[in-house]
Amino acid sequence: MSWEINRILRAPKFSSRRQADITLPFDAPVNIVLGGYWRFQSKQFFYTTDQTNPLLWQDAYSIVNTTLTFQSKDEKASLVLYANNLLDLRYKNHTLPGATGATGNVVYWAAPRTIGAALITRWW
Repeated sequence: MSWEINRILRAPKFSSRRQADITLPFDAPVNIVLGGYWRFQSKQFFYTTDQTNPLLWQDAYSIVNTTLTFQSKDEKASLVLYANNLLDLRYKNHTLPGATGATGNVVYWAAPRTIGAALITRWW
């Protein structure tokens, strides 16, 4: 008899995030800040009883997010331009097995590349 231990759900063996922000040394009326981060995550499982079905897990992946911020000198107002999932990686956020008697699994895909802007104000 062989014993196989199921892994804890949504708990990769290894994950890492590296982030950097740099304020560009320009003599301008606003601060210009370049930022970004890279996140790596090893394989993770989404279901407890069937961890042999590749549709019910996500292999290791990396994503990259970036920002370009224009910030007032008093740091009370910022315009942030961002790109999330910059490389447009297709990866699973979650999966579920199909219902009994049904065919197929339910897969929830992560958001594709998202580009946007945000205006942030602080009152203190």
